[in-house]
Amino acid sequence: MPVLSMGWRRQAFLHWPYRPHDVQALLPPGLQADLFEGRAWVSLTPFVMSTVRVCGMPMIPDTFPET
Repeated sequence: MPVLSMGWRRQAFLHWPYRPHDVQALLPPGLQADLFEGRAWVSLTPFVMSTVRVCGMPMIPDTFPET
């Protein structure tokens, strides 16, 4: 049974390549950086949420940004 209903609007996907050593230094012990073509990638996904509501309850703020 669904508990939450929402819509995503105006989503963006931003990606930057980094040297694997630089990313690895930021990760906790035991976690390994995943590489693609020899580089580690850092991504940011900003989007706008709309029509967010807990099922059976009124809507919370109609539209708001999230990252």
